[in-house]
Amino acid sequence: MQNKYKRSAVAAVAAVKKHIDSLRVNGESTSALALQYGISRNTLQEIFKEKYKISIGHYRLKLRMHEAQKLLRGGRSIKEVSYSLGYASHSSFTNAFRSFFNLSPAEWRRIHHNANKQVKL
Repeated sequence: MQNKYKRSAVAAVAAVKKHIDSLRVNGESTSALALQYGISRNTLQEIFKEKYKISIGHYRLKLRMHEAQKLLRGGRSIKEVSYSLGYASHSSFTNAFRSFFNLSPAEWRRIHHNANKQVKL
C-alpha cells in the first residue's frame, strides 16, 4: 500500500482513525475530516478501507454500537444512550442498533441483564 499512495496520505488516514477512536459520537463528516487532514474524501475512504479492511462509515458505526453496549450495560437509559452518542432521537438510535445487532436495545439489555444474573448465581 505504501507504494500506491503518498506517505502523507497514509499518515493522514492513520491520524483520522486516531481522531475517530478518540470520539464517542460521530463528530465530523467524512468530507470534513478529509479536509481537516488535507486529503480528498475519496482518497480517505479508499485508503481507510484498504488499510483497515472496513469502510470508514461502518467503522464509525461499529464504534458507536459498541459504546452503546457499554452504556446500556452500565445502566443508562436508551434515551440517554441515544443522545450521548449523537442520535437525533431515541427511535433513530433504536433503528440503528436493531440493524446492527438484530435486536432492539431493550431486547439486548434484557438478554444481557438475565445473563449477568445467571453468572452471579
